[in-house]
Amino acid sequence: RAIPERRRFGYRAGGAAALHGRRYYPLKTSRGGGRVIPSSASLKMERAFMQNKRYEVPADYTWQTKIATYEAGQDKRLRPSGLLKLQQEVGELHLGGGGLTWEEFLRHGMVFVLTRMNTVIHRAPRLDETVWVKTWHRDTKGVQFFRCYQFLNGEGQALIESVSAFALVDPIEHKLL
Repeated sequence: RAIPERRRFGYRAGGAAALHGRRYYPLKTSRGGGRVIPSSASLKMERAFMQNKRYEVPADYTWQTKIATYEAGQDKRLRPSGLLKLQQEVGELHLGGGGLTWEEFLRHGMVFVLTRMNTVIHRAPRLDETVWVKTWHRDTKGVQFFRCYQFLNGEGQALIESVSAFALVDPIEHKLL
């Protein structure tokens, strides 16, 4: 029997009553493959646990990187798709420094989804150019989380400035949190 598409986000565990070493969450087990799917009640308990836990995330994060060939276009400048990948990477590094990795969010039944973005490109970085990507959390407004990005060259001049809006979504029920 095929697993419904909305249940494709599962967790492997030792038994139907264990989720990451905890034994007090009711879980659903899928047939074939031994995947354990957390129920909505267990995810609510995980989210409550996550809200009570303290995560020490730094106020901002700066990452030095070099523009790779797969991030540049034919004109040897950073492509928009490469820009998005670098922004995702530096955002994950920033939150991961405080213990909030994407695995931690997924374990608690949450994922970030990009809802909109505003970017000003003063000069697109060139292939093999070393840039410093700085990011910080700006604000939270309703269900939206705003994150700022700044790409700086070696002299500290802003090459790209960007603001992104994200929403937290339940990956199983596809609902805003």
